[in-house]
Amino acid sequence: MPVDYLVLNNGTNPKPSATNAITLREYAGGPIPQQDAEYNTINTTDRINSLIDEIANVNASINTAENSLGARLTSIENGSTTLSINQISGLQTSLDGKVDDSQVLTNVPSGAKFTDTVYSLPVATGSTLGGVKEGGHISIDGNGLMTINSSGATAVEQTWRDVSSSTQRFGNGEHTLNKPSSVPSSASWITARVISGESWAYWWNGDAWEKFHTGANNGHWDSYYTFPLIETWRNGARLNAGTFKILVNQAPGDDKGSHIDFKWVRYKA
Repeated sequence: MPVDYLVLNNGTNPKPSATNAITLREYAGGPIPQQDAEYNTINTTDRINSLIDEIANVNASINTAENSLGARLTSIENGSTTLSINQISGLQTSLDGKVDDSQVLTNVPSGAKFTDTVYSLPVATGSTLGGVKEGGHISIDGNGLMTINSSGATAVEQTWRDVSSSTQRFGNGEHTLNKPSSVPSSASWITARVISGESWAYWWNGDAWEKFHTGANNGHWDSYYTFPLIETWRNGARLNAGTFKILVNQAPGDDKGSHIDFKWVRYKA
């Protein structure tokens, strides 16, 4: 609150001139002269009034600073004033420990390649791994789960049909067979009749020789075996539909030559 100045009440007499000193009486002496006492009062009053002025000036400065600070804070809050990094204490130190906004400082693997090319998923084909889409009677939910819907679909039932072919004789060793030309490409299975005495027969299933006929010493064996005609992937090796490799060996323990009689008899389409 404001403080009033001290006013000297000296009636109609002129105010004595002030000095810069306070006069004290001498030790163990008598009272100081009246003029010195008046000067002391004047000097004290002037000093108090000067302090009152200084306090008023300080209060005015504080009010100005408060108003300026309030306006500055308001402009910072509403975004009209932008502070630089060095104006915020400790900000640069905190930023120094963050990841750079334009590069990641990490080790690059050997042989790594960098490109701005946007990847585009190719369409899947028989020889290319790529994207596929639903073409009918299949639904795919939000989790990628595929469901086959048989409603409205036409089922095609395959049946067995006879093959008109001649008997082929194969001796020991590896041989390549082709399905008869009369068997259509839509066929999924084909069956052969194998007759032998002392021989075993194998076919290459894509990753190993698989036995399909077993003979015996001094015997006559007649068997049937069905081969797949649908192109399939097995352990990275593709089975060529319609082309087969077979291997003929002697039955274990037999010292005679061996062969098999091989004949295509039917197919399923």
